[in-house]
Amino acid sequence: MQRFCSRHGCCWDLQYFWMTQYKNDTEMRTRKNSPICKSEQETTFTAVTNRPVQIQCEVEADMDDVNFRWEFNGTSSGGDVQVVSVPGTTTKSIVNYTPRSENDFGTVYCWGTNNVGTQSTPCAFVVIPAGINRQFSSFM
Repeated sequence: MQRFCSRHGCCWDLQYFWMTQYKNDTEMRTRKNSPICKSEQETTFTAVTNRPVQIQCEVEADMDDVNFRWEFNGTSSGGDVQVVSVPGTTTKSIVNYTPRSENDFGTVYCWGTNNVGTQSTPCAFVVIPAGINRQFSSFM
């Protein structure tokens, strides 16, 4: 066993240090997480009644076989939701959301679920009527 002491009087057991470092590195590589929203994706969309708007939800996940759930949280049951398949990826989902009335504008949520668990905080996408200033969409 090798011991290292600094000039300030602090000493370390090098064998213990390297074993602890190896254990921590191994745990970091094997730790798996449920999905989280990928940063820097578009979150505000303008739409016109009875015209679909395409919303893309992308997540980051250690186990990348992700299933998605979409929900509307506005003042009505929401517009029409049609999920579009995205070939070649399992961390991305696209939905065509069609507001059918003025009450169908609001927030659309996307959750990802993998073998580890369900996303704790959904990705949120605000759908506003065309002609509304995007900077005020955070008040919806």
